[in-house]
Amino acid sequence: MARFPIRRQTRRRLDLLFEGSERAQVERILLQECGAAVVGSDAGPEWDGAVERIRIGVLRCSEGQLTKLRDAVALARTDWRDLLVASGFADDVNAHLSWMPTTEPE
Repeated sequence: MARFPIRRQTRRRLDLLFEGSERAQVERILLQECGAAVVGSDAGPEWDGAVERIRIGVLRCSEGQLTKLRDAVALARTDWRDLLVASGFADDVNAHLSWMPTTEPE
């Protein structure tokens, strides 16, 4: 099992943004490349909330496009704080919980 499993809040957003085979691919990317790979291999369970915030930020920046998701993951791996700024989640630690993808562009 992944050290930082995908939480229900994150999965809801993932399911709204991606369908079919892309959904499985995005899930794999979030598990393998956007967890301990972002916050550090020594990060413990106290990082669970931060990982969820980062993952939801990645999903928001993706706009439902795999290429943009990969770019967002690369940004998070360079500096996850920059990803939070790009996603609009930097100023409020709970902002990611109120964002939900819609079928219409923002």
